[in-house]
Amino acid sequence: SGALQDSVKFEYEISQLNQGQSHFSVETRWTLPSNILSLLCFVLFCGIFAKRCLAEMSSVGRLHTVICALAAVIAMQLLAQSLHAVHLWRYSYNGSGIKIFEATAEIMFILSQLVQSTLLILIGYGYTLMPVDVQPGTVLLIFSISAVIHIILVLLTKAEDSADKFHDYDGLAGKMLLGFRLAAFVIFLWCLKSTIRGAPFRIRNLLTKFGFIGTLYFVGPPCLVLLVLVFAPYWRPPLLNTSLMFLQIGTAWWLHSLFLSRGEYFKVSELNSSSLPGGTPRSPRDSPYSPKRD
Repeated sequence: SGALQDSVKFEYEISQLNQGQSHFSVETRWTLPSNILSLLCFVLFCGIFAKRCLAEMSSVGRLHTVICALAAVIAMQLLAQSLHAVHLWRYSYNGSGIKIFEATAEIMFILSQLVQSTLLILIGYGYTLMPVDVQPGTVLLIFSISAVIHIILVLLTKAEDSADKFHDYDGLAGKMLLGFRLAAFVIFLWCLKSTIRGAPFRIRNLLTKFGFIGTLYFVGPPCLVLLVLVFAPYWRPPLLNTSLMFLQIGTAWWLHSLFLSRGEYFKVSELNSSSLPGGTPRSPRDSPYSPKRD
């Protein structure tokens, strides 16, 4: 009994590092550099976008709803990438990162995708281009339900066992996210087809180009998930993550050019407003390219 009374309890911690004294495995070793590279590119883009928004405000006096929605998308993406970069930097030191940062980043990223998808679908439906009836309450309700479902799926992807996963889309929840994206693509195509059928030539020409970019945005991630299968497993995470990040940046860049330039979209949409003091935005019904009613 005396020996038991004199016993000492030891607590110990084992830290196992990979090659290069890093907590990143072979298949994730390029995750942090690729994330930082895309973050720097996105910060540069954000500066350009902010400058053009300020110029638009000075010229028109306000920002249209589609530009405000795009600004929300860009802000959420910037927050998501920044939090994810901090999480990965911390992970390189302690092997676990900052879980709350990782979860928040994933939620912000999926919400930004939902807002961007909704924006693409609405424009495909004819919003800002044709005299269509868009009910904000209905749009908000559908968006809210979709957001809750997507957030649950994102959290499930993080809760799944990652031992056999090379990326978030390897599990069941990840595949369901891809399925919802393809469903959104079907809705986008249906809206686009319906709008093109009743639109004048100038708008039809614009929507054809718009449909091509929208297709790349919606179908891009599922195609990339299939494409990376031809590479070795340790190359799949960096290739997929970097490609998805630049797909988001590329789509945001294209939308920002579409909304903030005086190009074809501006000329046929309700963003076209008088540059004179007190000028007001033109309704789609006032557009010279909208169908005339007797």
